[in-house]
Amino acid sequence: MSWQGNIENLVRIGQLKRADFVEEDVAQYFGDASGYLTDAKVVATPQARFLLAYEGIHALSMGVLNKAEVRVDSGEGHRQTALQAALMIVDVNARVPGSSTVVMGIHRMRNTKTYHSPLPPVSASQADAAVKALDLMLDAASAFLNIPRK
Repeated sequence: MSWQGNIENLVRIGQLKRADFVEEDVAQYFGDASGYLTDAKVVATPQARFLLAYEGIHALSMGVLNKAEVRVDSGEGHRQTALQAALMIVDVNARVPGSSTVVMGIHRMRNTKTYHSPLPPVSASQADAAVKALDLMLDAASAFLNIPRK
């Protein structure tokens, strides 16, 4: 099934809502994600790099969903739904097989913990994986959104 068909199913079951495409918002999300990547490459602590990369991935997800003219609501699991839908739309697994699994692991590490306890210590390798995932997602989103990377 195409990503469009999958998105229609998510709208039908109420996981996504219809939204108007706002070009300026999509450009802002993309610019924010690019900035998060730049910053994640220069901060010293693994936890800061990880969190910046995660926020960049989330920003890209929101931009991709807006381009697809859908949005999530603020209900439980909304970030997970946004990430899963955006990863499917931009087809990151076609670029690097298994990359959507890596991104969802990053999400689980950040979200599952931060809503119930402090984020556990982040290793340098976990931070590096998050930064690489953001870089990959920027490439995939750039192609889908038709916004060149700087």
